[in-house]
Amino acid sequence: MNILLANSSCRIGGVSTFLLSLRTELLARGHRCSMFFFEHGPMEPHLPRDARPRFGNLADCLQLVADEGIDVVHANNVDWPTGISAVRRIGASLVLTAHKVREPAWTYGWNAGNCDGFVTVSSWIRNELQPFTDVPIQVVHNGIDTSRFTPAPGEHRSPPIVAWIGRGSAPRKRLEYFAAIAPALKQAGLQIWIIDQHGPEHFAQLHPEPARQLMTVADVWRGADFAEMPAIYQAVAASAGCVVSTASMEGLPLALLEAQACGAVVIAADVRGVRECVSAPHGGVLYPADAPPEDAAALILRTLGDSRDMRQRQAQVASYARASFGLRSMTERYLGVYTAPSGRRQPGTRRRQSPLRDWRGYIDERLGVGYAQYEASRLLRAAGRQTLALAAADEGALTAPTMYLHPGRFAYLIRQRLTRRDSRASGRTRPDAGYRETCSRGM
Repeated sequence: MNILLANSSCRIGGVSTFLLSLRTELLARGHRCSMFFFEHGPMEPHLPRDARPRFGNLADCLQLVADEGIDVVHANNVDWPTGISAVRRIGASLVLTAHKVREPAWTYGWNAGNCDGFVTVSSWIRNELQPFTDVPIQVVHNGIDTSRFTPAPGEHRSPPIVAWIGRGSAPRKRLEYFAAIAPALKQAGLQIWIIDQHGPEHFAQLHPEPARQLMTVADVWRGADFAEMPAIYQAVAASAGCVVSTASMEGLPLALLEAQACGAVVIAADVRGVRECVSAPHGGVLYPADAPPEDAAALILRTLGDSRDMRQRQAQVASYARASFGLRSMTERYLGVYTAPSGRRQPGTRRRQSPLRDWRGYIDERLGVGYAQYEASRLLRAAGRQTLALAAADEGALTAPTMYLHPGRFAYLIRQRLTRRDSRASGRTRPDAGYRETCSRGM
């Protein structure tokens, strides 16, 4: 199978980590797997040399799918504005993963007519998104490479490390809450590590006082490369310390899975997404999300202070992560989604905007996306890729039919269809290179 992993931007974060891990496992199973990004980003220098990612616009993506004979495009559900649904017009299946919920959810126009599979990384995200699509949503929990993220042998070192890992500039990560906890931990003799890809300078611009407070107590505050993360988690575990999460919500956080797989106990706010992968019966510790900082600090000190209990917790979290969140299991689930026939629910199960009922919602959900597909069609036509140009134009007409009420765009669409009909009738042209006749599906 030939699979293209696509994402709007090449950013550092959980989605990029997910894509890289999935790519590694797909290649190990003998599948072809490439990557495409609609925008360059800070993750680019950290990509494996053999990944050879492609960057470009929708027209570039469609040409890649056609020329490389891509069977499945696996994208992010929030990439709806790119117009990537057009890949189905040229024979590829389109599978989506939702890593989070962004408001308002209805702005993503996915339905059984423009995608083949829809997956979320946690149950709460599925419950939030299912009312807005007629595609039955499956839950596939994030998986981690337990051959990389594994406990390291050795005796405990002291003092314990309390590590906060994430993007400090992201509001939902609540690094400012950790700043209120950290002084009490430092006073008790613990080490404070902050692994933040943006570093203290960015956080200081948003929260100057919490940043100043953290700078006075942090032993480490820096970013870390993807390859370095197992060693960081193992150092936390070897110190009999913990990873602390202060997030107000998560999709299904890879950092907490990776930490537990390395034997590092996680102490986290009891919020959506986190409670699906940090389990008290399996060694994790949850505290109320609205707990005062002093209460959270006291809980951390009590937990780390019981050395016998900590050893038991470390064994439990490592076993739990390995058994429940393995990369191989996740990949098997996705391969099943890739090969499953797409289905459709009974009409009326999807909340959606229409131009008759909600013009503003229709503009937000549909019109801009349809125009992106129309522009891709024009670029492809200029490049001599007539079949792909028609596919993009037809998808634009399905996405935003009112867009073609404009006389010039309507005339363009008619010319494209006539050119395709005349070419087939005369036999003057052949399909674009790599183009498969299955493009007629859904047209």
